[in-house]
Amino acid sequence: MNIQIFIISENEDLHLLEDCLAGMQGCKTKVYRGIFNAISELMKRPADLIIIDTEGFRSSSGEILEAINRACPESQLIIISGHLNGKMPEAYNDGAGLYNSNVICSFSRPFVIDKLFKIIKEYIKRKSSDSQLQGNINMGNDSYGSRHDSTCADRYYTEKLLMSISNMDELTDIIVQVSTGKVNAEKCSLMLLDEDGQTLSINKAKGFNGNQSVVKDSKIKLGEGIAGLVALEGKALLVTDMNNERKFRTKYSVRYKSSSFISIPLKIKSDIMGVLNLTDKIDNHCFTEQDLHSLSTFIAYASAAIKNALIFKKLQNLSVTDGLTGLYNRRHFYNCLKKEIIRSGRYGRNFILAILDIDNFKHYNDTYGHLAGDSVLKQVSEILKIHTRSIDIVARYGGEEFAIIFPETHDSDNLMAATVSGLHFPERLRMAVEGYNFSNISNGEKLGVTISGGVARFPHDGTTEKGLVSIADENLYYAKRGGRNMIYVDRICPGKQNVQKNTAFSGYVAQELPVRLHTEKALLGCH
Repeated sequence: MNIQIFIISENEDLHLLEDCLAGMQGCKTKVYRGIFNAISELMKRPADLIIIDTEGFRSSSGEILEAINRACPESQLIIISGHLNGKMPEAYNDGAGLYNSNVICSFSRPFVIDKLFKIIKEYIKRKSSDSQLQGNINMGNDSYGSRHDSTCADRYYTEKLLMSISNMDELTDIIVQVSTGKVNAEKCSLMLLDEDGQTLSINKAKGFNGNQSVVKDSKIKLGEGIAGLVALEGKALLVTDMNNERKFRTKYSVRYKSSSFISIPLKIKSDIMGVLNLTDKIDNHCFTEQDLHSLSTFIAYASAAIKNALIFKKLQNLSVTDGLTGLYNRRHFYNCLKKEIIRSGRYGRNFILAILDIDNFKHYNDTYGHLAGDSVLKQVSEILKIHTRSIDIVARYGGEEFAIIFPETHDSDNLMAATVSGLHFPERLRMAVEGYNFSNISNGEKLGVTISGGVARFPHDGTTEKGLVSIADENLYYAKRGGRNMIYVDRICPGKQNVQKNTAFSGYVAQELPVRLHTEKALLGCH
């Protein structure tokens, strides 16, 4: 039985769900950009599940749901809206609960795509036949004594694979565990191609307890070594005795007890995603053609699952990153800020929020063109990524503005000490941008690019998202008004008017900050 899923949306992020769901057993997905075409199709062929994104359509939410209910009253609904209140819009409650009875759940933008996908998977799992699933599980636990049992086991593990595509670590672990079990191998490594498509790196390994550091750091160029050759040619390789095949000997051969191995490409048609390597059969026998054959069907399913997982990862990245700069987007920034406020408040910690703005950015666009402006945005973004810590959250806030969360930046309850610490991190970024050699991408002309910034301190300046952003934004305004190319922090309390600078306070900052920055530059090797 095929579960019919309709996705009705004008937004590209939901369209990618079709690729993620395409490989799921017993599931058929169709995407519609227009509500009229979707309703027409529903009247001909009812859907089991409808994912409706009401944002962007001319009709109201209530009108859309009423039309869907009339066309297909038995369909289950997942509703996504452009509202930000986190609740189902009142339009969905029109009538006497007419539409809510079939609503599984609702999301408001922004939402986490993981949660949506998890709910869809759970629905598919519930809809599938319990008896068939149980039969597959029972057969999957049996030994592969017959071709029929092996096929049923593969079906069971395939379902398990496809239900795990939102977690690559869990997925590759299943692939390694099942593969070693099917051919009784002690050692196995699963390698995936990097984004450049030229280097294989180990994602998951089994049986290398004494060599984990070597395994973790193993990287192979496409075409080099056994795995590199298999990835390049896209053909499985079975070697019964490496001693008779000198070209397959490597400096790592001493890791293995046996001289027999199998390497299989993970691919969909000609699209290579990685390589699965197996060696050291438990009974010390050589691998056979039968071993290779028994793996082939499962590896085909595993490759499809990995492909879907990569698509899902891309979908995740699209939902949280800015397309131009690769930084987190504004939506994800606010999610992180909310979490950091909760975390820091719970554990009594402090953090810094900085909003940075490229000075005179409109001038670059007007003088050199938008391509040159985009180039400046990308270069500044790279500088911010390089000069921040792994725990810092760097986001493109909008236009030429960036927002950065610096967790764990100061421990002192003293306002002056906290201010020095607060200026320390964004000031380092300001200096890095000022010292960078920017150039016009069209003619190589040198550009003098600087940034200004405003800082807010948690909890000194605020304990809410709105409060902290407001203070940082106001300080950014003062930095711009004060001459640009500077970071500004001041004694401003939420809900109160600006307090004039205290002379002693300003003197403390003026004396201590240069010392801190000089030390930092020495540590970074800037002198």
